[in-house]
Amino acid sequence: MTRQSTINLLRSYYAAFNSGDRETLFSLMADDI
Repeated sequence: MTRQSTINLLRSYYAAFNSGDRETLFSLMADDI
């Protein structure tokens, strides 16, 4: 994984976390595992 895609992933996590969007958060986590 490149540095840029890692940053994008963290941004996605952060945005989902801030908006309280747990479904998006969980789906992002599921994709990583």
